[in-house]
Amino acid sequence: MRIPTFVTLLLLLAVPAPSAVRNGMASWRPLSVPGSALPITDDTVNHLAQADSSECEGSQDPHTYVLGIDWFDTSGTEPPGGGNSAQVPISLRAQQGVLYLGGNRFTAPMTLSVSGRQLAVNGMTLPPEPAPTFPKHVPTTNDTLRDLLDKAAVAKARDGVSRGLPMVDVMRSVRDVYTASPIVRSATSDSTGLWVAYIDRTGTPNRKMFSRDDLLHIRTPQEVAQNAAEHAYEWLRGFKAHLDGGGLLVCLRHTNIFIPYQSTRFVDAMLQKMVAGQPLSASEADQLRSVLAVERWQEASTLIPLVRTN
Repeated sequence: MRIPTFVTLLLLLAVPAPSAVRNGMASWRPLSVPGSALPITDDTVNHLAQADSSECEGSQDPHTYVLGIDWFDTSGTEPPGGGNSAQVPISLRAQQGVLYLGGNRFTAPMTLSVSGRQLAVNGMTLPPEPAPTFPKHVPTTNDTLRDLLDKAAVAKARDGVSRGLPMVDVMRSVRDVYTASPIVRSATSDSTGLWVAYIDRTGTPNRKMFSRDDLLHIRTPQEVAQNAAEHAYEWLRGFKAHLDGGGLLVCLRHTNIFIPYQSTRFVDAMLQKMVAGQPLSASEADQLRSVLAVERWQEASTLIPLVRTN
């Protein structure tokens, strides 16, 4: 069953940088935040309208695949020429702390940067993962009609907003576009979007959200790139702040773990021991388990050969 969502790309780009570790406890943060790798369905208005809306659900799981791997993909994100665009720093230098990247241990000083979709340390990063394979989707006639219908709906919404109509009236006019289509069973609207049920689909109707601001202002590729670069920089700042406070940062494939400075020496010693192939004592394992989940320390101590960034 499709679950409705209230997530838009505008909200994705507004996710804040990681906060400081509080109360001496290890904090879990996504390694990259970034555009969106959230599951977007074929007929989402977001796909058709340059981030005007979305019907995908945003998960709270702390890993890069759901929180958006592309926010860290800053390749080609140089600010557009002219205007008041500010140059975003592409790297930061941590003067303290210890960082593990794929089982590889780095000590300060270290240079943190972004390479494609990954964190890079001193010019080294994790090798790319094999691309996932999915069954190829062959669009049906109704899929094509849905695509055209969504485009027409977005055009209708933009026209209404540009004429200063209230959003409830704009959504009513958009609803009429859907209800007139032979592939739509029913459509209802409110001031923020619509519920659309298609004749060839069962389950919960699709929720299509519209934002007045997004309808009025379509961001250029340069603006999107600038925003992505700024967010990547904020995340680097979060990493640097934790390391400069004497903390330990464990960067895995899809999760990073902020170990507070109180536990840095112990966790660092245990990870070094495991990377060297030495077993932990029962008391060491119990103590480490109180700070780091077993599956995380096993992944953190698995050595992955790094590659040099381009």
